[in-house]
Amino acid sequence: GVELAVELPAEPAHVEADPARLAQVIGNLLGNAAKFTPPGGHVRLTLALAGGEARVAIRDDGVGIAPEMLQRLFRPFAQADRTLD
Repeated sequence: GVELAVELPAEPAHVEADPARLAQVIGNLLGNAAKFTPPGGHVRLTLALAGGEARVAIRDDGVGIAPEMLQRLFRPFAQADRTLD
């Protein structure tokens, strides 16, 4: 019940990264976006290339992340409240 839109550059992106971890991170972000976006909502994944770097962005119509959680977001084992309320 959530629409996914993907925006990619015309040219391929080549990055030096662990493919398994990159897939895990993007998968986790998309999974969270789908989980917390209401039915009929939208999720957009964008890959942009600039200055020899690749940037992945994911936006959604979900409830968002509490400001106090942002500082801990990428620390190991950090989780925000998992309820949908």
